[in-house]
Amino acid sequence: MGSHGSFAGMQARIAHRGKDEDGALKVVVWVGGVPREEQIVFSISWAMMTAVSVLGSAIAAFEQRLRVEEAPELLKAGMDTVAEYHRRHFVPWAQERGLSVEGMVALFDKTPEIFRFYEAQW
Repeated sequence: MGSHGSFAGMQARIAHRGKDEDGALKVVVWVGGVPREEQIVFSISWAMMTAVSVLGSAIAAFEQRLRVEEAPELLKAGMDTVAEYHRRHFVPWAQERGLSVEGMVALFDKTPEIFRFYEAQW
């Protein structure tokens, strides 16, 4: 579903709608946006996690140019926000659909431990 086309991406954007009265195959193609709720939900989830990861990498790469006392606070706030969003919105949504969320919940339970890892890099 990213910026580069793929077979899986096309599969997600094309749906079979049966055949018309002449026997010709009927399909629908979505152009722009995403047609399915789960694609939207997972896109939001991964975008948030990616943003925090990029923030951590940027802090590590540019630590000499940042306020050392402020950068870790921003990263921790970002990590906490992502974890809270997922606990409040993603986990209930996934559980309603019978998806396993134990691994994700365990990951967010380790947020302080993960933060200490980043902090040790500075």
